[in-house]
Amino acid sequence: MALVVQSQPPISVQALVQNGLEEVPSRFLQRSLDSRVSAPFEESLPIIDHGKLLRNDPSELAKLGAACAEWGFFQVVNHDIPISLLERVREAARQFFHLSHEEKLEFAIKPGSCEGYGRHFLASDVLDWVDLLYHQLLPISTRNLSSWPTKPESYRTVLHEYSNEVHGLAKCLLGKISETLGLESDFLEKKFGECIYQTIRVNHYPPCPQPDRVMGLSPHSDPGGITILLQDDVEGLQVRKNGKWVQVQADPEAFVVNLADQIEIITNGLYKSVEHRAVVKTESKERISLAMFHSPLPDTLVSPAANFVNPRQPSRYTSMTFGQYRSSFLNKELRGKNHVKSMLVEKEQD
Repeated sequence: MALVVQSQPPISVQALVQNGLEEVPSRFLQRSLDSRVSAPFEESLPIIDHGKLLRNDPSELAKLGAACAEWGFFQVVNHDIPISLLERVREAARQFFHLSHEEKLEFAIKPGSCEGYGRHFLASDVLDWVDLLYHQLLPISTRNLSSWPTKPESYRTVLHEYSNEVHGLAKCLLGKISETLGLESDFLEKKFGECIYQTIRVNHYPPCPQPDRVMGLSPHSDPGGITILLQDDVEGLQVRKNGKWVQVQADPEAFVVNLADQIEIITNGLYKSVEHRAVVKTESKERISLAMFHSPLPDTLVSPAANFVNPRQPSRYTSMTFGQYRSSFLNKELRGKNHVKSMLVEKEQD
């Protein structure tokens, strides 16, 4: 399914910085920023031990269920993906963003597409302080290699390897999340269609001369199923909890996992997607993150599963194919959880 998204020659934040930018252009200046951030270490994401999940440790499964119900976010440690692969995929991304602007433009997002180099959410009045690469990865038939950089030479090979490894982790986590709901381990994956639809957004947040006036990525919930995020050692991710923003520790060897909108819809709101954002906190260091999205196939009709609907708890969400949902998401500005809220049968009052 082709996506119809706004397209224009990409405005490169990195090029602005490299040209000696001293003041942020008005198009990037936030009118106001929610500064209600929890004190450092006052709250932190739940940490889930992947090895214990694989050993069917009941206490770890209970921790996962609590993390899904109370946070919608958690960190995964003790996974079996080689740390050397994490380092290689981050370095390949970093090398691409350090190419000249002209070299990167060879892979710019084309009209009518969302894949390649540039930016999304051009419908927003204020742009985020980020450059990105976006690709469809799985099933392999969806790959558009013309949007995959050929420099550095390792990029395509390492991304293919990384895709396979993270896909395995996603299947495991979807299975365990299904079990926390008291269901068979293949429940959620079956709701995604014949296979998992995997895409990636590689984010590059250049240094900013006025970091307190911009947003790296505006507050939003993700449109897909579950997101598996790899960070570097620079903090920036914040999660909204109890009306405050919680700073997520940057651990380059762990993954940050969050539930996205389709999980909320399938579970009829039992598990919810969670609002998060990326802030720019430094005038001197760049930040790289790789968000791997695992979602239903685009032609899969998503609606609350019968397991979560009864006379006392009727269906709360309308039905829509994931392809329609994602296309609509990409054509609008990021604004909290407004997109999934628009799917509610009875609209909530702000």
